[in-house]
Amino acid sequence: MQDKRSILVKMTKSSLFFGFMVVLCLFTAIPFSYAGRSGIMKPSNRVNKYPVKSIKSPDGDIIDCVDIYHQPSFDHPLLKNHTLKMKPNFYPNGEDGSKVGHKPLVQLWHSVGRCPKGTIPIRRANENDLRHREKKNFFATRQNSSFDSQLSGGNNHEYAVISATGKYFGAQGVFNIWNPMTNYNEMTIGQLWLVAVPIAQTIEVGWQVYPQKYGSSDTRLFIYSTSDGYNHVKCYNLECAENGFFQNNFDIVLGGSLAPTSQIDGAQYEMKIVVWKDGMDGEWWLQVNGHTLGYWPSKLFTYLNDGTSGVQWGGEVAPASVSGDPHTTTQMGSGAFPDRGYMEASYIKNLQILDHPTPAKYRNPDVLQSIVTDRNCYDIKVGADDRPDWDTYIFFGGPGYSDQCPSGSGKTSLLTALGGRLLTGKLAGKITYNNQPFCGSIKRRTGFVTQDDVLYPHLTVTETLLFTAMLRLPTSLTHDEKVNHVDRVIAELGLTRCRNSMIGGPLFRGSQIYYGPASTALEYFSSIGFSTSVTVNPADILLDLANGISPDHTVHDYEQGENAEDALKSARQKLTRHEAIRDQSNGAQAGGINLRCFFAGELEKED
Repeated sequence: MQDKRSILVKMTKSSLFFGFMVVLCLFTAIPFSYAGRSGIMKPSNRVNKYPVKSIKSPDGDIIDCVDIYHQPSFDHPLLKNHTLKMKPNFYPNGEDGSKVGHKPLVQLWHSVGRCPKGTIPIRRANENDLRHREKKNFFATRQNSSFDSQLSGGNNHEYAVISATGKYFGAQGVFNIWNPMTNYNEMTIGQLWLVAVPIAQTIEVGWQVYPQKYGSSDTRLFIYSTSDGYNHVKCYNLECAENGFFQNNFDIVLGGSLAPTSQIDGAQYEMKIVVWKDGMDGEWWLQVNGHTLGYWPSKLFTYLNDGTSGVQWGGEVAPASVSGDPHTTTQMGSGAFPDRGYMEASYIKNLQILDHPTPAKYRNPDVLQSIVTDRNCYDIKVGADDRPDWDTYIFFGGPGYSDQCPSGSGKTSLLTALGGRLLTGKLAGKITYNNQPFCGSIKRRTGFVTQDDVLYPHLTVTETLLFTAMLRLPTSLTHDEKVNHVDRVIAELGLTRCRNSMIGGPLFRGSQIYYGPASTALEYFSSIGFSTSVTVNPADILLDLANGISPDHTVHDYEQGENAEDALKSARQKLTRHEAIRDQSNGAQAGGINLRCFFAGELEKED
């Protein structure tokens, strides 16, 4: 009997131990669903899958190397039985981006490790990410509407973008990477949008600064997509299954920090983003700096599968304040306005679109329309350049709150409302014109002129004023009367000397004509044929030379002389002669003069 009790006790202990092990195994198999003391519950389809390897990034992120077949998008209800694709059927322009000369995309976590093949890197979600998903209306920036009215500043988001309206199956751009000042609970981005309507379906890729979400002010690579007007997808990157993106690259982490970033008057860093549809029934693929990262399956979309309604490039700021008074200090782009140009303002170059979902080449868009919510705070400028590494480009951005952008007092909104161009739902009350209610016929007769016209860098001063005169002056004036009016304006403003000079753009910086001690400047110019009287102010001489005016010629000579163009070319050739500049530069000292000449329309590109 005693032996039987002993056996029974032993069996009971064994059973308890077995039961404990079963419970332990079941517990560890349940996805962790509680985010600490905040009480926020994680959906079961979030990231933080069991990693093969984890890497602690210098920026504080935890990078989990997750089995490629366990990534979050396999939990999407439409993608349960999805067959993962490792490469597209075709590449735009017929070339695999990895074989083209792109600089590698550098992320901070690369300095401490990489993920093994067969896994993909996923930034581990934290409490900040979960709180971000709870923010009401944050993603609802553009609801169901026409493509042209999508970026209207809804939900207090501000934009400076350029749009190409049309049916496209791909787009690309080379993005200048910056780290603008961003308030803790606000966001600033530079990105590419591919958009289809009437119910907004988008693919969005770019760089982003969002301290509250990521826990740092680093600039990060991000993706986002929606198929239902921003109603259900409340996460970026691979933070949830709803995004539906399948990654097959083990080297780049979405949501990871980008380093280094561009500096004003310093090194400039870029990121080429390419998105294209792989056949009419195929997936939407993403490539960044030659790295093919993965794709969005066609099952996610309806309208977008038939091509876009349009493509957009530019910047967006999501301020925390709904009132807009005072305006946010969060910067867009580099924090500088676009007229500051290269090395100061943020740019996107090589803006191109793809017409067909078949092997084809990207091309420059035909027509671009700028959309800016408030030019006093953020702005955008578009240009074109003959160099193949620039083509069509934009500069965009701004400082936010400043003397120019003080308080959001409503000047632009008032004029927009009076012009009948404020979207429905944004206006309370009514507007009448001579006691007549506003109607479509009144809108057609109402002119709406923005604060500043677009200046085309390839036009001369005369051509620019003529272009404006033809648009703005009344039709009662004849063509000759408009031309004569332009001539009078040029004379009154003292622009006669430069009437044939091109306006120029941010890239039109000119050529160095002298660098060296101030004491030898006049001697140098005399040695190459530009002598002058000792009674003339040296500052006047240098300014004339910088503007292509020889001291040996009068203004009358340049206005009336038949060989004025040849004279200017001759002056330019002398001033920009590299041998002379190089010889003089050898003796350069501190306090020397550094001049740049702006021979509009005549600068030749260096070999």
